[in-house]
Amino acid sequence: MSGHTPGPWHIGMQPGPIIYGKNGEQVADLRGERKTLVVELDEAVANTKLISAAPELLEALKACRKSIRHAHNCKAPQAFPCSCDADSLWKQSEEAIERAER
Repeated sequence: MSGHTPGPWHIGMQPGPIIYGKNGEQVADLRGERKTLVVELDEAVANTKLISAAPELLEALKACRKSIRHAHNCKAPQAFPCSCDADSLWKQSEEAIERAER
C-alpha cells in the first residue's frame, strides 16, 4: 500500500461534501445518500472538516513528539510508567502515527 494523498486537502461542497487533494484528486466522498437529514448533513460536514485536516494533524503530532519530556519532578526512569504521563503520551502518539502510516 502506498502512502496517503499528500496534503493540504480541501473541502468541496458541490456536489459535496467531498475532500480533494492539492491537485484536485478526490480523497474522500462523504455525501452518503441524498435523502440525508439536515442533522446528518451537518455531521458529514463536521467529519469532512476533521478528515481534511488529517495531513496537517499528522505532521503536527510528529513535531510535538520532539517536545515530549519528563517533568522535572518525574520519577522516570526509576518508575514505569513514569509519574508525569510522558511515557503514555509517547506511546499514544507513536500508535496514532503508526495507524496513520500503515
